[in-house]
Amino acid sequence: MGLKQDSKIIIRTNKMIHFILTSEILYLHAKNSSTYIALNDGQTIKASRNLKYISNLLGDDPTFYSPHRSYLINTNFVINLISVNTKFKIILNGGEKIPLIQKKRLDFLTKYKNLINNYLSNDIK
Repeated sequence: MGLKQDSKIIIRTNKMIHFILTSEILYLHAKNSSTYIALNDGQTIKASRNLKYISNLLGDDPTFYSPHRSYLINTNFVINLISVNTKFKIILNGGEKIPLIQKKRLDFLTKYKNLINNYLSNDIK
């Protein structure tokens, strides 16, 4: 996880081709054989590709993290982690609640802690 120079991915939908800055992606959600790409401006793009395909377009971008098999989040938009009835949710800037599966909780906390530490050390310089 961490900040990276902005790049674009190209997504084709039924009606057009979208050029999306990766920094504008809030999260991706897989549903059936489609992937919904939620952007930080409130727009959602329905791609007729699966999450794995779009994840491959993003490459090894450390900004993106998969807290659940159906989601990929942009960690730059994480604001909270909450526990609801022993289940954890990641809260994003827009108020979206993304599930965090139990077996990834410690991994997420460790990576997110490292992201915060890196951000703070770069901010101080």
